[in-house]
Amino acid sequence: MKTADGEARSLDLDHLPDDPALLHQLILDLIATLQSQQSDIEKLRHQLKQLQRYQFGSKSERFEALEEQKLLFEQLRNLAGDLEEEVETDEEADEREAAEAPGEKKANKKGHGRKPFPEHLPRKREEFPLPENQCECPNCAGRLEKIGEEITKQLEYVPASFHVRELVRFKYACKQCREGVVTSDLPPQPIDKGIPGPGFLAQVITSKYADHLPLNRQVGIYARNGIDVSRATLCDWVGKIAPLLEPLVAAQIKELLGSRKIHSDDTVVPVLEKDRKTTKQGRLWVYGNETHIVYDYTPNRTRDGPKAFLKGYRGYLQADAYAGYNDLIGKKKATLAGCWAHARRKFVEAEDSDPLRSHTALAFIKELYRIEKEWRKVDANTRAAARQSLALPILDKFKSWLEDQSGRVLP
Repeated sequence: MKTADGEARSLDLDHLPDDPALLHQLILDLIATLQSQQSDIEKLRHQLKQLQRYQFGSKSERFEALEEQKLLFEQLRNLAGDLEEEVETDEEADEREAAEAPGEKKANKKGHGRKPFPEHLPRKREEFPLPENQCECPNCAGRLEKIGEEITKQLEYVPASFHVRELVRFKYACKQCREGVVTSDLPPQPIDKGIPGPGFLAQVITSKYADHLPLNRQVGIYARNGIDVSRATLCDWVGKIAPLLEPLVAAQIKELLGSRKIHSDDTVVPVLEKDRKTTKQGRLWVYGNETHIVYDYTPNRTRDGPKAFLKGYRGYLQADAYAGYNDLIGKKKATLAGCWAHARRKFVEAEDSDPLRSHTALAFIKELYRIEKEWRKVDANTRAAARQSLALPILDKFKSWLEDQSGRVLP
């Protein structure tokens, strides 16, 4: 407890003051203490629920609207539907113009039959003639003659196979003086004096990083083909190939930093260092746009990682609210664009403590996601116009709702 002069003292229940003014102040102090404790309790409850959900709960962030939000959700859908009627894609405009053109027939709709096989695939013909004992006509006993053929096409797969590549270098010598032997050079190899050829190395790297196939699983696959290679050997090959790919990565980074926008995020990656029994946490940062995705590893999550990678970048940076990006944002620097996935997650986390407000916010975001999904396959200009016409009114409503709620919710 605190006295009227602000000094802390313990409350003696056996010797309460008789002065009404002191009792009034005592009550006010108790109310303030209770409010502070209640606020702390609510925060701790929220943190406990988040920890329990993280440890034991479902990792899915799927949203199902509560009964209280269904009216709002329908209003948002109706608003978006009315606006969508005003937006016309280039494809719809072409169809309308074609329909209005006199003397032209409407194009027939394509069916939903099987897709044709790609033309670049080689064709291997297998013929199945009638057996000789079946070439007799069942009506007149005359001989059946071939008059045509019917082709059934199947997509077939030939398992990958190994072969030994023999690189033959010729030796040359002078027959006159019989001194000195010259041997032709080998072409440049990925690994000097190494066993694996370029194709095998490309397979190992593609399987590991593009197909997410760990090296120990690759060992088993190669063993089925009679190839005995250890995981340590594969790991050594991957390490030796990495420097050869650095110019390609540098070119990707250069094009990425020259683009108008970059998406960025990071995740924890366990790292096992030499002479260390347990793993430690490193960070893997991803930077990407429509054409390039580049990964950058740092031993920790300090601002030095993104600051070094994005040095001098002045486009749009879409990322979470990590404070490490702050030094990169500002005049003559990058412009920060928020990430809806990260923003949405905060409302999902608030679902247990404040389900009504949480689901209201998620209803707004779900409608924005629906618009993005429906307009994803159109060209960029049409998609931008749709966002301005359809998403912007919903964003304005969402912003007004957030501003109204911000004064009613505990921080």
